[in-house]
Amino acid sequence: MRSLCHDLERVIPNAIRINRGKLSFSDLIGKVFDVEADRLIIVERWKGGPGKMQFYQISSEVTHLPPLLILGGVKTQIDFGRRRRLSKNITVTVMDDPPKNIMDLAKFLSQFLKVPLSITKSSEEKVTTAIQISPIPDGGARIQFNAPPSGTEVGPRLIVKKAVWEISR
Repeated sequence: MRSLCHDLERVIPNAIRINRGKLSFSDLIGKVFDVEADRLIIVERWKGGPGKMQFYQISSEVTHLPPLLILGGVKTQIDFGRRRRLSKNITVTVMDDPPKNIMDLAKFLSQFLKVPLSITKSSEEKVTTAIQISPIPDGGARIQFNAPPSGTEVGPRLIVKKAVWEISR
């Protein structure tokens, strides 16, 4: 769980990691205001590992943004052999003609992280620094982080079992 949060801090541009610990949600929001952040990602635990990711927009009020990502698996940078920071010039990429759920997730992450969205023509085309989103057989998505110069995967890799776009009140 902590490894994933450290990895996300390394690969997401301008990210700041805050340990929630036993803080209440309002205390956590206070810390977010202290560091003058305008967005928040909360990674929640499920059965000992990362289980959900929630996204919030922070302004004068806190807005919970869809989707809620239900994670089916995580591979950290340690699993890929070493820890690496990525360039701040990062791009969200999808393959040409992706399914609607993949395109929706890519558009959301591009807007939320304030990075460009790119559609590549084939899997042979190498994107150097990217958050690559691709479909997996059960209808979910794979989110992987690639680094230059060869565009090799450096982690973390997130398997999204389900993206819940409707937020219950």
